[in-house]
Amino acid sequence: MQGRERLRLIQEVRRLAIAEVSEDRELKRIARTIRGLMYGERHGEVHEDYREGGKRRGLAITYFMERAYRTGFNLFIIVGNLGSGKSAYAMYATLEFMKRLGVRKVSLDYILDEKLVFTFDELRRYIQRVKWRNRHPALIWDDAGIYGSSYLYFIDKWLTMAISGTMQVSRSRVANLLITVPV
Repeated sequence: MQGRERLRLIQEVRRLAIAEVSEDRELKRIARTIRGLMYGERHGEVHEDYREGGKRRGLAITYFMERAYRTGFNLFIIVGNLGSGKSAYAMYATLEFMKRLGVRKVSLDYILDEKLVFTFDELRRYIQRVKWRNRHPALIWDDAGIYGSSYLYFIDKWLTMAISGTMQVSRSRVANLLITVPV
């Protein structure tokens, strides 16, 4: 991590700490949500959305997925120990997000069959299959650490260029890319 990036990260963490002790309730809620996403705390996983006159509850990650769906791009990297539920968390977040979009016949089987890829070749084929100007809402790349290992960057330059190119194209074809990586 370079000096400027490290300084920016330290300033962001300080801002979060200040926001958590402030008197503004909305600022406190946002700080708790971001802190929960950063550190995986249980209290940060529930997001309350006050739009449309009602209160909707759900995973905090789906709030950010919904915000990026129209124009932006989110790359979520979910890191954890083996068997800690990274894939399940990504699938449930995608399921909740698809339900919020109004997809009627969405289930975990649909997520497993249509929105989950395991290898880099599957990821590349999925992104190539998406038509131009027809963005898919979400995609999960499970156990990406095998293909995205920093060790491979020194061995296989062609794989490195292929991964880089695929990630650049994925920003215009997929709104939310969730990547799970074991520690």
